Amino acid sequence: PDSVSGTYAMVLSLARGNPKERGGELAFYCHGNPRAQRSREKQKPCHTLTPQFNQLVLFKTREPMGPWHEVLEVRAASADGNSQHDNFERWGITGWYHDTEHPMNVEEL
Repeated sequence: PDSVSGTYAMVLSLARGNPKERGGELAFYCHGNPRAQRSREKQKPCHTLTPQFNQLVLFKTREPMGPWHEVLEVRAASADGNSQHDNFERWGITGWYHDTEHPMNVEEL
């Protein structure tokens, strides 16, 4: 969870022509044991979203528990330095809707 009062999260991608080789996908992990979700070393995402220009992703982050999520590694440049995307810049906005009247309980953390 993003904090003790987060209810919804949003990610707005503003990069044009996002090359997949650069990474940065938004990964969602399947529901199950919340404690197991926190140790994702051996888990694979059940869904990933590649950032696309003007793409807005909204998702619930609390009870009923929203998906455990993360942004996967963003790679700065191609390994060989010959990619047409070496000068690519990624821009985006993230935010959260917080409900301070109803903070998360222990089970949601």
